[in-house]
Amino acid sequence: STVIEQQQQLVDQQIVLVTNQTKQLTSQHKTIEKQVIIVAVDSNFRDMRAWLLDLSVSWLNEAEENAELAQQRLSATLENLSTVDAALSQQLKEKSELFYQTMLEAVDAYVDENRVKGNSLIADARILAEQIDILIKDFRAEIDISLAQANEQVATAGKTVASSANKVKDASDVIVNKNSNMQSITVIILVLSILLSIAFSIILRREICTPINRLRTTVEKIEQKDRKSVV
Repeated sequence: STVIEQQQQLVDQQIVLVTNQTKQLTSQHKTIEKQVIIVAVDSNFRDMRAWLLDLSVSWLNEAEENAELAQQRLSATLENLSTVDAALSQQLKEKSELFYQTMLEAVDAYVDENRVKGNSLIADARILAEQIDILIKDFRAEIDISLAQANEQVATAGKTVASSANKVKDASDVIVNKNSNMQSITVIILVLSILLSIAFSIILRREICTPINRLRTTVEKIEQKDRKSVV
């Protein structure tokens, strides 16, 4: 009973540790989701910037269409980002839209052969791009730190749960061994009880039944003598 109580305590502790591990895994999963989103934002912004730069040089319709598609993908990923960091998502949305419009205005200026205005707009767009890069870089750095901490916590929680599981197993092994010993003891006691019962029966027969039989024989002999006397 004591060992079973100890095992129950270990099981309760393990449940608490597993619950904590689940929380750590959930936190790790959320951090990974943030990392995936910001990587997608970075990738889509780079694509949009590349196509806009291509457009400013080539003036090709294909470059403009691809830049527009990249901008749409960027808007979609920023919507996803808003679920985890609304402020950052809003900042990136405003700056990326301004960057997009500035680059298109620069292209229009080049088409109108106004290179001075075009170069000025490109310089403004470059500043916006650097600001966007810094925002993304800082957020990714924070995510990397959070993810490293989450990984460490998950690893620690996993080791703790494994250690607790080993303790529970050891307690179970002790219970199994004790049950096996109790079964052996029960069999021995049963055999001894049978042997003692047989011995007691023999002793009872010898000590009680034999004198009674002798008394009965004596009484029968007396009765026979009395009958002969009467005759």
